[in-house]
Amino acid sequence: MKKYAYIIFIALLIIAFQQALVSQINLFGVTVDIVFVFIISFALLRNEIESVFLALFCGVIRDCFFPFLFGINSIVYIISAYILSQVQKRIFKNSLIIPVFFTFVFTIFKIIFYFSYFFIASIKFNFRLHVFQLFILEPFYNSLVSLFLYRFTKNICSKDIMSEQWKF
Repeated sequence: MKKYAYIIFIALLIIAFQQALVSQINLFGVTVDIVFVFIISFALLRNEIESVFLALFCGVIRDCFFPFLFGINSIVYIISAYILSQVQKRIFKNSLIIPVFFTFVFTIFKIIFYFSYFFIASIKFNFRLHVFQLFILEPFYNSLVSLFLYRFTKNICSKDIMSEQWKF
């Protein structure tokens, strides 16, 4: 139980940091999504249940800040966490190239999912205006942030409180 309380506490800190500070930093019209990068990093290091739990919690909290698009962050975060937690069993996780690559790929997946949602919901969006910003800059920025956030997440996951307890 302590492990899940610890995960929730770290997630709340990262969400608060995203909403209070990081969302105010705008580089060429793009904002880094450190919550999404944290979920990717966490899913590459932990099992499916913990990853999906974190993704659901962060997604619902993030969706509360965007009531007109409620549910989209939760769906994207859960799908990404589940897929990555399945992939992480088959890859070498000690290389920094892995989180950078997956962050880049899943950020593009997230953007495609958002555009699909906008299209289905008939939300007007100028696709041509934002192609470079969203499909090149945001994955690049998120990948750069993943270098640091992956190490942070790896340190969190190596704490004694996060270790698996054997029960007979």
